[in-house]
Amino acid sequence: MNFKIHNSLTKPAALKPFSSVDEGAGRRTELLSELRDKVFRWFPTKPIPFDTQQMRNRGGWLDRYSNYKDVSFQTEGGVRVRAQLLTPTKRSAEAPLVVYAKRPGDSIYFLDADELLPLLGRCTVLILNSRFTETAVSAAEHANIERTSVWSGRTIASMQVWDIIRAVQWVLDEEKIQASSVAVYGKGAMGIVGLYAALFENRIDAVILNDPPGSHWREPALLNVLRVTDIAEVAAALAPRRIVSLTEYPREFDFTKDQFHLLGQSENFARAHSLPEAVLGQSQREPRR
Repeated sequence: MNFKIHNSLTKPAALKPFSSVDEGAGRRTELLSELRDKVFRWFPTKPIPFDTQQMRNRGGWLDRYSNYKDVSFQTEGGVRVRAQLLTPTKRSAEAPLVVYAKRPGDSIYFLDADELLPLLGRCTVLILNSRFTETAVSAAEHANIERTSVWSGRTIASMQVWDIIRAVQWVLDEEKIQASSVAVYGKGAMGIVGLYAALFENRIDAVILNDPPGSHWREPALLNVLRVTDIAEVAAALAPRRIVSLTEYPREFDFTKDQFHLLGQSENFARAHSLPEAVLGQSQREPRR
C-alpha cells in the first residue's frame, strides 16, 4: 500500500472533450479558473519592475548573425533570472520571436548554439535560464528545493511557468521588440511548462515541443494539477493556437489531436523535423490515427 498511496489519495480529473468553438472556449475559461485557484494561486498579482541588468553585450561568433545582449531581470521581488537576447542585425517587425526555455545542461555557451543557428538573423531569439536551470543541481538538492517549495504552494515547474510568462513580458514590453509571432520552445518537461505559460499569456502564438511527456504522472510536477486536468487537455485548450512537436507525440496527445480536429484546427496540431521548420517552414499536419 505504501508504494501506491499517492494513487489512492489522488482522484485524477476526467478530461472533458468539447465539440464546438463555444464549448471549447467555455472549458478553457473554466480550466484557467481552476488552475489559478488550485495550482498557481501563488502567482504574483502586483507588478514589479524588471530592474534589468546587462551582463555583457558580446556574443563571440554569434555577433556575426545577431545583436547579442546578456541580461538578468526580476521575475519576482528579489528573484532574478538570466537570459541571452539575440536580435537580427537588421531588425524587422516581420521577425518571429522564439523563447527557448532551456533545461539544465541545454545550450548556454557559444559553441553550444548549433540548434539555434538557422534562426539567427531571421528571428529574435531569447534563451531563457529560468530558475534552477542555469546551473544543474544534484538529485538531493533538487528534492530539497522541491519539498521546501511545497510549503509556499509551489513546485520548481510552477516557478518556471511564471519565469517564462515574465520573459515574454520582458521582451515585448520592456525591450519593445516588435514580433510577427511569439513561440516558446522547450525540450522534455520544459515544453509542458511552456504550454502552461502560453495558457496564461495570450501573446504566445505557438508552443514547440521536443520529446514531451504525455501525463503529469510522469512530469512535470505541479501541485494538485491531476485533480484539475492533465497535459493533453491543457494542450487542447490552446486551440486555435499552434502546437508543433519535433518528435512523435505520446499516445495521450490523441485527445488533443481530436479536439483540434473537431474545432477545424487540425493544421495547428503539427509535426516538424527541426526547430527552423517549426518556426519558419511549413510543418506537417499530424495525421489522425
